[in-house]
Amino acid sequence: MKTVKILSFVAIASLALACNKQNYPAFEYGPKDADSKTEVYFPVTAVAEELEPDANEYVINVVRSESTDALSVPVSVYDPAGVFGVPATIEFAAGEAATTLVVDITKMELETDYEFTISLPTDYYYLYKTDAPNSTKNSFHFAGLKQKWNDAGDCVFYDWTWFDDVVTAEGKVAIQNHEGTDDYRIVKPYATIIETDGNIVFTLKDNEISFAKGISDFWPGTGYYFYWDTSSYGAYCNFDDYVFNDDGSVSVGVNFLLAVGTTPSYICWFGFDWYNSPITKPENK
Repeated sequence: MKTVKILSFVAIASLALACNKQNYPAFEYGPKDADSKTEVYFPVTAVAEELEPDANEYVINVVRSESTDALSVPVSVYDPAGVFGVPATIEFAAGEAATTLVVDITKMELETDYEFTISLPTDYYYLYKTDAPNSTKNSFHFAGLKQKWNDAGDCVFYDWTWFDDVVTAEGKVAIQNHEGTDDYRIVKPYATIIETDGNIVFTLKDNEISFAKGISDFWPGTGYYFYWDTSSYGAYCNFDDYVFNDDGSVSVGVNFLLAVGTTPSYICWFGFDWYNSPITKPENK
């Protein structure tokens, strides 16, 4: 019996060797992209956005490499919730190297996470060319939610950052609370001081105000940033003691660093008298 098994194994091995001797066709790669084509791409390919509750649209930038003729580019959309109104095509006018795709976001519900992805057809980016880095930018992914902000009083806002003397913003400035969180924001306090529309966002917990560590853009478009790091720059990043005023407001003073780009460069200050504040006065004050 052992002899029969050995002979059978040898026979199978011989058959396998015989099969390997067949002449199969040589492997061929698939078709290459043409030497040149109009590349269309997204300069930014992914975002995570916290949107205003009344936002109705979201604008996406799109760029192309050849701009002589008008161009219409069809897109594919992944929208699992079915709430986004994404145009069927991206439209470039003749001579236009950049355009925008405006997405309708009116159906987004408050405090609900959503996502969508827009993808370009392969006719408008390279699959194989190694010298076409923009071909990796052939899709755009959006993740975001509309936040619900509720009234949390208002304040008189003061600043000693941009001028030699303390400047007061015109009128009272709104303060809001992000519903269900300890996050607050002073709404566009600099609009009448240096005409920028940034909000100042902070956290209030256990009667203590704090800011996110690192850089925050309180002054969009200026090139300067709010820099907060109490562990490394505690002598410059700190709060003045609360002052509980007779008119019911609480005075808050913030010492911080102003950054040029990512580099903290200037010692600065702003303050606000917060009316209807949730900050409570300690018994010993």
